[in-house]
Amino acid sequence: MKNSISYRISLIMKEFNLNKNSFSKAIGISNNVTIGRIINEDRQPSYEVLYKIIQTYGSINSDWLLTGKGEMLKSSEPAQSLADNAEKNKPPPGDCKLCKEKDKHIESLKEHVDTLKFDLHRCRSRLDEYEQKNPPKNDGQKRKAG
Repeated sequence: MKNSISYRISLIMKEFNLNKNSFSKAIGISNNVTIGRIINEDRQPSYEVLYKIIQTYGSINSDWLLTGKGEMLKSSEPAQSLADNAEKNKPPPGDCKLCKEKDKHIESLKEHVDTLKFDLHRCRSRLDEYEQKNPPKNDGQKRKAG
């Protein structure tokens, strides 16, 4: 579809002389399957993919990418020099605000998992104490160890 987001993504790739693999790597996607499906199967890209495109290629007009309205590039700077600068303008690993937020969230989840492990251990201990005081009937069934 000539007026779809997938078509506009293919135009960005053409503008910057990139194939699916190099474009995927440039925006931080480990393989080209996602971009291939967006382009070849006219699938809708996820918010994450759109965000990565806009963050990597700051010269791309986000309104154009999302709606097709306006010009592809924000400025009249030649596309080739923008492509050359795209790698230079990428934030260094760990310096990205979104990455920092993600890392903070991961740490929070790790703490939550540790708390749940502690609670599970405490519950198992209490269950063991209860079963010692109140042994189960000898009906051939035992509590599963876990």
